[in-house]
Amino acid sequence: MGSLKPGTDRAKKRRLFFALWPDHHVRQQIDTLNRQLPSPEQGGRLMNSANLHLTLYYIGSVNKREVICLTRAAERVAGRGFKLALNRLGYFKRPKVLWLGCDEIPDQYGELLNLLSEEIAQCGFRIEVEGKRPHVTLRRKVSKPETDTGIETIEWQVEQFVLVESVSVEGGVQYQVVESYPLNGVD
Repeated sequence: MGSLKPGTDRAKKRRLFFALWPDHHVRQQIDTLNRQLPSPEQGGRLMNSANLHLTLYYIGSVNKREVICLTRAAERVAGRGFKLALNRLGYFKRPKVLWLGCDEIPDQYGELLNLLSEEIAQCGFRIEVEGKRPHVTLRRKVSKPETDTGIETIEWQVEQFVLVESVSVEGGVQYQVVESYPLNGVD
């Protein structure tokens, strides 16, 4: 790691997370599905289409040195591409989130989580891998969602993962891709 000037760590921290970032076609399909779902009885806020993603690991606020470490750690991940079949709706009651996920989780998804977890642990981040279900948040602040609505499967060929920064903007947050990492590992 390069040396940093004294006081650099006190600079503004950045809120980061690792994610799967849908391409334009998949993003449009997810957004169209979300807009076609019945409106919940009590509220609910649609996710901005530009922010749709599947979180792998939420990192949180980090300084410049940690960003450099996380970036280098992610570069060492030799995961393999895989296909996600987004075919089910679910609901997290406590945060009141309606999500889109999959019935079957590909082995490569779990491998990616494990490889990424091992690498970022070297930067001092300990992240729980067990029980992580891949999902895309569709709506927030939903009180009574309909999750048994039949939906058409969205096929997502995952060929990369990304490091994303959450930036506060007027009216909410905007997610900006900081770096992309290919999934071209071999069997």
